[in-house]
Amino acid sequence: MIFPEFGIRTELAVAVVFPELVRYSALMDFMETTAVKALYQQKGVKGADFSIGRFQMKPSFVEDLERQWMRTEWRHEYGIYFDLSETLEAHRICVLRLDDRNWQCIYLAMFLKLLYRRFPELAEEEDIEQVRFCSTAYNASFYGTYECIRRFYHTDFIPTPGTKRYAYSEIAVFYYKIAL
Repeated sequence: MIFPEFGIRTELAVAVVFPELVRYSALMDFMETTAVKALYQQKGVKGADFSIGRFQMKPSFVEDLERQWMRTEWRHEYGIYFDLSETLEAHRICVLRLDDRNWQCIYLAMFLKLLYRRFPELAEEEDIEQVRFCSTAYNASFYGTYECIRRFYHTDFIPTPGTKRYAYSEIAVFYYKIAL
């Protein structure tokens, strides 16, 4: 229900994070979340910047996202405001949000909304190309250029020389195609 509130297609949003859902491990998430709660709250991203939650978001990703969001008029339209200070309380709230499924959906919706704003030509692309671009930007960088966003990805818990690598975007596109 969150994605349509932001004008984002749910199928697109789910496809974007599907590769993260494939790799998700509750045990690893528990350990990483525990470390982030302890270290990030005290020292910010210098203390801990592990991906946590089902959507595997890092505190640095969320901090960048919150800064971008606060530069838009959408903060007023949606009534979503963030404390951008480097305080213990701001870090504590950030970790609580990262550990919450609804907030991960809100952050994902905000990311996609900002991405379409940054690259308005994206809306003119075919659906598959939108999934490909958005998923790769989610995995690689919001700040990359339109032309250079492409990375390889693995699904092994610990990569070895025999680990098969996949384009992150192709895993997202695979899900999008079967979900239709």
